[in-house]
Amino acid sequence: MKKFDFRLQRVLDVKGIIQQVRERELANALKSMESDELVLVGYKEKLNKYQKELRGKKVTSIFEMRFYYNYFSWLMNLIRIQIGRVAESKKEVEKRKKKLTEAFKEKRVIENLKQRTREEYIREFSKDQMIQSDEIAVSKYFLPGDLSPKISFH
Repeated sequence: MKKFDFRLQRVLDVKGIIQQVRERELANALKSMESDELVLVGYKEKLNKYQKELRGKKVTSIFEMRFYYNYFSWLMNLIRIQIGRVAESKKEVEKRKKKLTEAFKEKRVIENLKQRTREEYIREFSKDQMIQSDEIAVSKYFLPGDLSPKISFH
């Protein structure tokens, strides 16, 4: 029996490698998004901490008030910037998910083709085996060079 040989196996292998690359890209994008979200949470916690601290404190000078105002403005600006980064990270994650989904689909198409090709190969092989079995049975039934059956009716 000739071994099953899928002529698009290299294409399937490449699709598998592309899928693995896409999975790593998605994982990296998710890590980046989580990191950006943690930074945002840190800024928000810092802002809340100092706002609470300021509520319990009596500000005595204009310079101290100005300091807190500038600091809170700076933190709020960092938070706005970080919100933008988180939004970009989320878009990147969605983009990577779509690319991974496409890679899965492309690989699946080739895998399905391989399965159908293998099934067709098995059907053809079984058909050939049946023909060979029939030929062996017929050749045993008839004598070489004689077209009459070996069975006599005496």
